Amino acid sequence: MDYFQDGFFTDYDVRVHAYWNFLSGACGYTYGNNAVWQMYRKNDDIVIPALQDWRESLTSPGASQMQYLHKFLELYPVSEMVPDQSVIYGKNPKTDMHMRAARSINGEWLVVYLAQGQKVDVVTSKIKNSRIKGYWYNPKNGDKTHINEFVNGDIQAFEPPTSGIGNDWLLILEQN
Repeated sequence: MDYFQDGFFTDYDVRVHAYWNFLSGACGYTYGNNAVWQMYRKNDDIVIPALQDWRESLTSPGASQMQYLHKFLELYPVSEMVPDQSVIYGKNPKTDMHMRAARSINGEWLVVYLAQGQKVDVVTSKIKNSRIKGYWYNPKNGDKTHINEFVNGDIQAFEPPTSGIGNDWLLILEQN
C-alpha cells in the first residue's frame, strides 16, 4: 500500500492509522505536521521536507481529522474498549483493505472500521441484547447516521454508503 502520497500522509492516511491503532488497543496517537513542528517558513532551512509554511499547515486536512476521532472516542471510550477481530466473519486481508474491530467490555456495543468502505459480515451475537441499533459513523466529518434496528442474529451483512480509497467508515452496533 502506498500510504505516502508524494512522501506525505494525506488526511485519509491519518484516519486509517488512527482508527487501526485505537481499535487494536492503542491508548494514544499523535498527529504531527513536518512544517509545524519545525516552524518551517518558506525559504528557511528545513530539518526534513515540508509541503508549506507552518502557518498554512495548521489548517491542513489531516489536522482537522483528529477532532472527529476525539468525538468518536467520547462516545465509545478506549477505557471500555476491547480489541476483538472475531467480530468480523470471514476473510480479513492484511492489506489496505484490512478491517479492525473492537467491542465494549460489557457487550453493549461493537465497532468495525472499514478502511475502504468495503462490505463486512459481522458476528452480532457479540452484543448481549436481542435487539440492536446500527449506525454509520463518518470519520471524515463526525456524522453518525442511523442505519436500522434489527433482531440480533448470528451473522449480519453491512455495506457502507460509499466505498474505495478515501471512503472509510465505522460501523457501530449497539444494544437497543
